[in-house]
Amino acid sequence: MGTFTTIARQTKDRAVSRTLETLGQSYARRFGKIMDLKLDSENKEIHLEILLKGESDPVTIHVWRYEIISEGGRHYLVAGDIAVSREWMEAL
Repeated sequence: MGTFTTIARQTKDRAVSRTLETLGQSYARRFGKIMDLKLDSENKEIHLEILLKGESDPVTIHVWRYEIISEGGRHYLVAGDIAVSREWMEAL
């Protein structure tokens, strides 16, 4: 992949990450606050850190092999694999 293509993809990923973080804040507000969200479209990975209400350390969520699908005019994120930094959440 050329340097220009790589820079363009990384720029797009940063913009999409910021947009998803902003949109996600409205959904996460009941539970906590999104501290960081990074999307890597080339490797199909998402890295998310959310500080849950009542917690002192953020929860880290890593999604691998994601897909975005459209169905009935709505868009959905389908995760191939997920890892969570809290053992009890990982068990769920």
